[in-house]
Amino acid sequence: MRPDAMKTPSFLQGAIEVSTRLALVLLAIALVLVCLVVAWRLASPVVVMHYAADAKAPVLVLYDSGRFKGRDYVRPGSALTYHEDMFSDAQRFIMVTVPDGAGYYDIDFAFSRIDIYIDANHDIKRVEVKQDFLTRFNPAWGK
Repeated sequence: MRPDAMKTPSFLQGAIEVSTRLALVLLAIALVLVCLVVAWRLASPVVVMHYAADAKAPVLVLYDSGRFKGRDYVRPGSALTYHEDMFSDAQRFIMVTVPDGAGYYDIDFAFSRIDIYIDANHDIKRVEVKQDFLTRFNPAWGK
């Protein structure tokens, strides 16, 4: 086979260059959109439930935010995280319940991060509400 037989015909050269540029532009737009979605998710308010490390068995936690209902088990020494809407309406409520223990926690106010600590007896012992934006990512970064 001759080397010049493998060349792209001259009338297709421009079309290939345009389609390559278009593909790169579309790829760049897709990457920007993915980055925006990830950033939005990471910056949303969080509710974190911490379960005591000295507990013997997992505990059931019920989470109801009106738009999402969660029913999850938390293992001893671990935490469960729920992300909330960045801009919620005035009617929003969140209720966290531990059916095996005594207690529940209602959230009906704006927040950045809420840490709920559940002891080995399945009781909600402590709740920390943080309003600083940076605490969404790490509690130590707040004021």
